[in-house]
Amino acid sequence: MPGVVILGEVMSCIRLHMHGIEVIAVPAVKFLTPLLPGIRVRLSVDKKQESLLGFSCHAENKLICNGQIRFKV
Repeated sequence: MPGVVILGEVMSCIRLHMHGIEVIAVPAVKFLTPLLPGIRVRLSVDKKQESLLGFSCHAENKLICNGQIRFKV
């Protein structure tokens, strides 16, 4: 699955669970392992700063990608 598709899904999940936020930048993202279609992904998100979230995606016990998303409310 292309990285841009994974990143789009990450942003959609964050918007769904954090109502009213607007993603304004992705200052860092690293794709580490290819993700094949049909594989379930676990997304973890943690707040780094007032307007900065860190995220990571794991599938089958492998880190797929991680990064940061800057947002505003």
